[in-house]
Amino acid sequence: MPRGRNKALIARRDEMLCHRYHYWTETQRMRFDDTLKILSEEEFFLSEERILTILRANGDTLRELARSEEHTSEL
Repeated sequence: MPRGRNKALIARRDEMLCHRYHYWTETQRMRFDDTLKILSEEEFFLSEERILTILRANGDTLRELARSEEHTSEL
């Protein structure tokens, strides 16, 4: 049995983190530093530095979320 972290679960966590980041910054219009604090201390229990690393690595997901929001506002 393989040991270590489950890559599929990490990928799902990272995608959810992107969705939550988008929710707080775009839907709730919360400031960047306040958003990081909530994600770090209340939702994902990761350091702010780790959250920033994950967000940078998932730029495509964040762009896709922004694009889908633009299309929704056109309706």
